[in-house]
Amino acid sequence: WLHGLGDTADGWASLMPALDIPDTKFILPTASSIPISVNNGIAMPGWSDIYKLHHDSDEDKKGMTKSFERIKNLITAEIDKNQISPSRIVVAGFSQGGALALHTSLRSTYTLGGCIALSTWLPFRQEYPAAISSSATNLKILQVHGDEDLVVSLKWGEKSYEILKTLIQEPAPEFAVISGMGHSSDPEEIELVRKFLASVFKKE
Repeated sequence: WLHGLGDTADGWASLMPALDIPDTKFILPTASSIPISVNNGIAMPGWSDIYKLHHDSDEDKKGMTKSFERIKNLITAEIDKNQISPSRIVVAGFSQGGALALHTSLRSTYTLGGCIALSTWLPFRQEYPAAISSSATNLKILQVHGDEDLVVSLKWGEKSYEILKTLIQEPAPEFAVISGMGHSSDPEEIELVRKFLASVFKKE
């Protein structure tokens, strides 16, 4: 579970028990502290630099790639060392963490169980469809956005969803818009997340 810009793993840790998914290991890394251009160069936990909060702005490929490698290594460790099936692994995130979750899941060489992308966007969208891994063509995706998000615009989320629909047809990506929700979370969203995870981890 990947936190948003300026946050840490502690910001989401208390949510995990509330999801009520038994026999599940939750991994919540904290991003390294780096200077963030959009915040006047002030250093804070971030998965990559952000130049502007706009869907047409340049993106920090070097920073995102470094974070991608870190999350990829966490996934590989669970598979190789702990014998966890890739189909039982979900990568989730909020805001910038959600962007990294999508980036990682769509490019993973493993057939992962799913991706949860909350209040976020698809980074480096111009690189698709070429960038999607053959292992991700049937990836289950839950995308949730609030219609009062003043940080990551709903339109940004909608544009990302339109691209995701062209990349993955089966199962079709899910996109839920929550009325009155800003750049945050709420019980309705958490229930959607819980149901999505339960569907991935159902008894086989």
